[in-house]
Amino acid sequence: MDIAAIDTRLIEGLHGNRWRETLEELLGDEPLDAGGRVYLERLASRFEAFVESAEMVRFEIIGALGAGGVESHPVGAIGPDSTATLRIAKRDRLTARRVLEDHGFIDMYRLGRGAQKALELVNMRMSMVSLGGPLSRVNLCWGTRGDSGVGIKWVTPSLADVRSVELPESLWWAYWIVRPIRVVRRRMLRVPEDSHRAPFLATPVPLIRRLLDLASPGRDELLVDLGCGDGRVVIEAARRYGCQAVGIEANGDLAGLARGRVEAEGLNGRVVIEHRDLTGFDISKARVIFAFLPAGYLTRLLPSLLGRLPEGARVVVHEQAPVSFTIKPTERELIVHESGLTIGYIWRV
Repeated sequence: MDIAAIDTRLIEGLHGNRWRETLEELLGDEPLDAGGRVYLERLASRFEAFVESAEMVRFEIIGALGAGGVESHPVGAIGPDSTATLRIAKRDRLTARRVLEDHGFIDMYRLGRGAQKALELVNMRMSMVSLGGPLSRVNLCWGTRGDSGVGIKWVTPSLADVRSVELPESLWWAYWIVRPIRVVRRRMLRVPEDSHRAPFLATPVPLIRRLLDLASPGRDELLVDLGCGDGRVVIEAARRYGCQAVGIEANGDLAGLARGRVEAEGLNGRVVIEHRDLTGFDISKARVIFAFLPAGYLTRLLPSLLGRLPEGARVVVHEQAPVSFTIKPTERELIVHESGLTIGYIWRV
């Protein structure tokens, strides 16, 4: 079995939530040539180093929660998506949030306090993401979905509902009024759900470097990151390749964070952060597009992107989950590093 066949099997395993099992099967049972075995053992070593680092961070967080008076228990193992789930008591959720914020984690959805409280009552959990490090996300849960007893489906607010309007914490209950209003409006006016507003999930910088290497932007080229988050992709592109870069970010808090990081790096002359929605942005001058967006939205956006880009342009995306692209990528690459793993895709115009 050659390296290409190994990658295909591992990607299938990742998509089927059998990454570790597939890795063990290949190492134990499959006939491999010398190069394939060396390659596979290197991937396995990187993955184990990644899991060990993530488990160390989880151990530190459990200790910090305990020091803050919050008892927590791990739920399941840390997988390829670098997510740890901890069970806590409901009464401890605000203290747990503060502890995680002190350790560099932020609210996954960047919601206001009223929206946070409503969503936590519905989901019986909260998700916090890291701005750096091997553990990308921590889920804190204190029940199971449906335990809250806060209403039936048509009046129980969804993530889209709590994002639609910002209410103060004292009016968290009003989201149970917002929900039916939005349902009626969508059905009467046939207004589609806003599906492209993604939660903030930071891509580890070592993975960004390899993804950028797929496109190799030149010094005279423009790179555009659609949904730039805290600006790490455009900053790395400008530092590593010397190119011009523009980051598009719809969330005002993240756009401000990205601008601060660009200024701290002394890259104001090469990197611009625009606080705006993705729709309507002129990409005709871009030579490289980077996108880490919800899979459904990305598959709809891709044909339009490729149709508007000039010849020689490249589009780079990455995603662990299976994606049914309507246009087949030019290349696909499994990327495994001590900081995480992903699948990179590139289209060449």
